[in-house]
Amino acid sequence: NYFFIEALEKTGDITHAKVLRDKTIEMIGSQDEIYEYFNSMIGEGRGATSYGWTAACFIDLLIKKASGKIALD
Repeated sequence: NYFFIEALEKTGDITHAKVLRDKTIEMIGSQDEIYEYFNSMIGEGRGATSYGWTAACFIDLLIKKASGKIALD
């Protein structure tokens, strides 16, 4: 989702970028673990747990949301 958020922002679709960012934060944050990937239909975490790339993207999205940004910068 991170790359889609970035692409939406780059093409000027800020509304959808923010919606996807917020839903991604909610999906990852609702799990007991940080998973490698998620079921796109139900948002359930799958694959490896304590996955570094997912954690990094999650933290980055949280920081950017708190600072009023979307994904870029």
